[in-house]
Amino acid sequence: DVLIPLMRAATAAKPTTAWVAALERVGVPCGPVNTLAEVFDDPHVKARELKIAMPHPLSGQVALVGNPMRLSESPVQYRVAPPVLGQHTAEVLSGLLDMPATQLAELAAQGVI
Repeated sequence: DVLIPLMRAATAAKPTTAWVAALERVGVPCGPVNTLAEVFDDPHVKARELKIAMPHPLSGQVALVGNPMRLSESPVQYRVAPPVLGQHTAEVLSGLLDMPATQLAELAAQGVI
């Protein structure tokens, strides 16, 4: 209750870049927590062409970080967008856990899934 407000006040006193530089000077491994805009603005992300866009059923086109692996004989293929919440729940529960449809329906009726 006491430490977190003190740390918040102290860290807000300087920009993230100053904290990263100070910590790196004394050998503390660190890095910023970036927003998506900052991630896609990073020079390494741009140079490696890691920003990809995929259609998403709820959001139109979404920007994603692509796979950093570059294999000349078998390039990465992006076939489906990230799933929406619960999209594969029934498939996992029935297929991998052998849960019967009646139990799935009961869980759904109870709001569990």
